[in-house]
Amino acid sequence: MKDYLPIAVTHLPQEERMSQMRKRYRESLLYVGKSPDYHIFDLSTDFLNNLKDSKAKRFLNGLRRYFIRLDEEKKRIFVCDILEFGRHYPFWYIEEYTRREYERILREVVEEVPLCLD
Repeated sequence: MKDYLPIAVTHLPQEERMSQMRKRYRESLLYVGKSPDYHIFDLSTDFLNNLKDSKAKRFLNGLRRYFIRLDEEKKRIFVCDILEFGRHYPFWYIEEYTRREYERILREVVEEVPLCLD
């Protein structure tokens, strides 16, 4: 699959904003002693609460609060296509959606990301 080139590329809505959020997420993980590849669903409330106050802690807390409020469908899209963008196959790994449905949900997820996470 290394040489796979998708026929149709899905562009992430608000790409620059999401890229900056992804970068900040990875930097925040490093700051609190986690791998930059650490998954948001593995961040525990206890771990975050025991950290010294910092911008990284506040950002991770806000991002985690946003994440846990999403339904399962949107959580999967948020993780795979926003936080871990480029580390998975394109959207077709989610078989239950047409391209149009997937892009609609992706736009909704991006629009719902709080501005405070920028």
